[in-house]
Amino acid sequence: MQEKRTKIALFSLNSAIEEYGRIDRALAGEIQGRQDETVIRNLSCKLNGLHQVISEAEPLNDTETLRQIMFFLNLAERWVEPSSDLHVAKRLVSRRLASSQLNETGARISLINSHFRYEMTTRGNREFYRLEEDGIIGRHVGEVIGEDRFEGRARKFLENTFAGVRQEYYHLLETAEGRRIMKCIMEPRPGISGTMALVTMIDVTEEVEHSASIRLIELKPAA
Repeated sequence: MQEKRTKIALFSLNSAIEEYGRIDRALAGEIQGRQDETVIRNLSCKLNGLHQVISEAEPLNDTETLRQIMFFLNLAERWVEPSSDLHVAKRLVSRRLASSQLNETGARISLINSHFRYEMTTRGNREFYRLEEDGIIGRHVGEVIGEDRFEGRARKFLENTFAGVRQEYYHLLETAEGRRIMKCIMEPRPGISGTMALVTMIDVTEEVEHSASIRLIELKPAA
């Protein structure tokens, strides 16, 4: 028994939450299937141990804190009557969790509203533009990337995304290190004031530099 407790204690908070979900699904499958009492008892014991690890864990950052809160909100939802307050709490935590994950990643990802203004952006995108978070959030896309790039290329793809159509295209980007080939993905996301665009920028220079199968979108000349 001591050996099992030690093994469980080695889980990080995130891995413990993921393992709890895996075992929980296995337990549900066993209850609906063979209903082997020994298996059910062992799985239940593992869940109890993981539950203790998750409840006692000290989160390392805001993202882990929010995942921990969401874990217990999801559990509470199983045992209480449907509640609009609980639904709102989950939605708010989920949104804050997404924001925290965006903030911590080095990838270039942004959430842009239908007024072409930044709602969220990642550390990687802020570093690319050499701006602090308050130097991007709330600003118009054209102010950040430049009016020529906004009007000449990005705007039409954003408008299509706001209309509910996923966009994907490639374009050249001149940097201090030389010319790069960027892949831009824009995905529709629901927002309070309408559809928003989740924009991901990926440097694919090495993968497609010698490929003739991609079409690069050039800037549209200003009128």
